[in-house]
Amino acid sequence: KDWDQIGIDLRMAYGLDPAKTHLVFTNPDLGQKVGESALFRYDQRAELNTLDDLMVVSITGEERLVYELGLGFNTDLAERIAAMGFRIVPRLRNDRFLSAEVVANILDEVMSNDVFQKGVIFDGDEVLGYPANTAVVAETLRENNAYFGWVEMAKQGGEKNIAAAIGELTVRVHSIEDKEMEKYSESKALSRFNRAVRERGCRLVYLKPFRYPQGSDNIGRTVTYFGKVRKSIEAEGMVITSPSMFNGGENDWKDPSSTWARVIISFYVFLAATYIMLIGVVHRHKWIGLIPVFAAIIALIIFIAMPDSSIGRSFLKFLALLSALVFPVIAIFELVRMLSSPKRSAGIGHGIALWVVTVFIAILGGLIIAALLSERDYMLQINAFSGVKLALVLPILAALVLGVRLVMPPDRADKGIIENIKYLLEFQVQIKHVAAFAILAGAGLLILMRSGNQPLIGVGELEFTFRAKMEALFYARPRTKEFLIGYPLLLAGILWHLRRRPVLGYLGIVGGSVGLASAVNTFCHIHIPIGLSLLRTFWGCVLGLALGLILFAIVEIILHLFGYSYRKETSNVSKNK
Repeated sequence: KDWDQIGIDLRMAYGLDPAKTHLVFTNPDLGQKVGESALFRYDQRAELNTLDDLMVVSITGEERLVYELGLGFNTDLAERIAAMGFRIVPRLRNDRFLSAEVVANILDEVMSNDVFQKGVIFDGDEVLGYPANTAVVAETLRENNAYFGWVEMAKQGGEKNIAAAIGELTVRVHSIEDKEMEKYSESKALSRFNRAVRERGCRLVYLKPFRYPQGSDNIGRTVTYFGKVRKSIEAEGMVITSPSMFNGGENDWKDPSSTWARVIISFYVFLAATYIMLIGVVHRHKWIGLIPVFAAIIALIIFIAMPDSSIGRSFLKFLALLSALVFPVIAIFELVRMLSSPKRSAGIGHGIALWVVTVFIAILGGLIIAALLSERDYMLQINAFSGVKLALVLPILAALVLGVRLVMPPDRADKGIIENIKYLLEFQVQIKHVAAFAILAGAGLLILMRSGNQPLIGVGELEFTFRAKMEALFYARPRTKEFLIGYPLLLAGILWHLRRRPVLGYLGIVGGSVGLASAVNTFCHIHIPIGLSLLRTFWGCVLGLALGLILFAIVEIILHLFGYSYRKETSNVSKNK
C-alpha cells in the first residue's frame, strides 16, 4: 500500500516480469515462509528474491490461479478455530502441474497436523492429483487411514479413481452450492439434508454460511441455520461426530453362498428372458430352451474364476439390466393374457387381484436387481446401475405393443407380437388418436426429463411442498410416478377392460406401465437402504390402489351420465354376436 500511494510501479522499478504474479513482503520472515511454500508447491514456476528491504515471491501465472491453488494453510488460525470446538476438514484444489512428490507432500503436511480431520474434501472441478497422480492420493489417504469426501451430485475429475481405490474410506458428502443456497428456503434446505442422510447414506454434511446479507444479522442467521440442521439430523437418529465409513460388502463376492446365489439368479433371469423370446420375438427353435442352462454355466465360470474383474462386473451389470427390462414386460404380457381369457370375471375384486399379480412381478425384478448389486461400491454409488432410461422406456413400449391384443379383432389376437405391430401400423389414425398419442408421448417425455438425480426439469415449489408433506406423513415418500400416475391408471385400465371398455382399458394399461417401470427403478438405487425402498413401494401400492378405485369410479359415473353404461355396452356386444 505504501508503494502504491506514492505511485511507483514495483515491476518497472525492479524489472519484474509482468507475466508473473509477484507477492511483495516488508516482513522478511513472513516472506521467507510464503516463499518456501511457493517453491515447494509451484516448483520451477516460483522464485524468491530480496530487493532492497523487500522480499518478493514471483510465481508464473495469473493472480486468480495463485489465489485458487493457495500456498498452504494458516495453521495458527486453524488451531484457534479447532480450540473453539470446530472439526476442520481441509479443502485442497488441484493443479495439473504438481508432481507426484508434491501431491504426496501436500497431503502428508495436512495429515501430520492434528488440527485437521483425517480426511479431505477436494475443491473445484478436479480432485488433487488429477489426471496423472490420483493413485498417489489414494495411497497417501490409505496410509493415513484418512477418508475421501465424495460430494454427491457434484462432478470432479478423478473422483471415481480415488473412490474405487480406497473403497471403505470413501464417505458420501452432501452440500448445497452457493448459488442454490441463496434461493433455498430454510425448510427446503433442512429437508434436503435430512433426505441425504436418511435415504442416500451421506455421512458428512458440508454447510456453507450465507454469503449475501438478507437482513441486519447475516452471521446470526447462519449460526441459527447451522443449529437447525444439526437438530434435524439428530432427530433422524444420527450422532454428530467424525463420519462413519462403510466397510461392508468388500469381499461379498468371495462368499461361496453369494456365488451360487448369483448363478441361480442368472439361470432364473435368463429363463424369464427366454420366456419372452418364446412369446413371439423369435421363431421357436428347440435350442432356445437351453439358453438358461448355458447362461448358468457361463455365470458359474465368471463368478468363480473372475468375479472382481471387469468381465465379472460387466456381466453383473448386464444381469441387472436384463432383469429391469424382462420382468415389467412379463408382467404386462401376463396381464394381457389373463385379461384375454374368456373365463375372466368382471368384478372389482378380480381386477384388483390381476393388478396385485402384475405389480408383484415387476417388483420381483427390482428385488433381483437389489440382490445382484448389493455390494459396497454400489452402496456408496462408486458404481451404479446402467440403463435407467432404457428400463423406463421399454415397459411403456411393451404395453403399447402387447396391449394391442386387447383391442384387436378375435381372429388376429392370438397370432403373436409381429401381428400386434402390423395391426398398429395398419390402424386408421384419426385426430382423436393423434391427440391421445401426443398426450401419452408428452407425458412419457416429461417423465424421462424428470428422472435421475439431476433432471432436466426440476421440482417446482408447489410440488416440493407436496413432497415434503408426503415425506412427513409416510417417512418414505412414495414415488409420484407410481402412486399418482402408474398404479391408478393400471388398475383403472384393468377394470375398464373387464367392463367391456377395451379402448379405455388399453390406454389405462399403457399409462399404467409407467408405474411398473418405476417400481423396478426404485430398487436400482442401491445406495438407498432396501428397507426404505420396500416401505416406499408399499405406500405407493396402497395409495395407488385407492386412487385407482377412485379414478375408475369417477370415470364410470361420467360415462354413465353420458349414456355409456356397462349394461348397455354388454347388450350391444351380445347383439353383435
